[in-house]
Amino acid sequence: MRTFKRESWNKYKRLGKGAKKKITWRKARGRHNKIRENIKGHQNKPSIGMKKTPSKKIILINNMKELLGTNEKVIILSAKIGAKKKALMVEEAKKKGIKIKNNKERNKTSK
Repeated sequence: MRTFKRESWNKYKRLGKGAKKKITWRKARGRHNKIRENIKGHQNKPSIGMKKTPSKKIILINNMKELLGTNEKVIILSAKIGAKKKALMVEEAKKKGIKIKNNKERNKTSK
């Protein structure tokens, strides 16, 4: 996914230099601001054309009811689901032929 950074984010620590968490988009409002004027060679600003198409969006599933009601081929299971319910949901997804994007199957070796 494309990230949008505010002007001068790489100059000051308080705007995000060395701290990715602080880099957030703020609309450019300066008089001669190159980002606001869409000058070639400068970073892009968000616009409606950069939105993902509905077919490329991945659905977040929170419970079994949502899983049974979906027609999507690729989903993401919520991190708030416990191990037991997640195992049941993985089985149900395999039956329906749904791919789970964030499923990390752990190899359990018996001792």
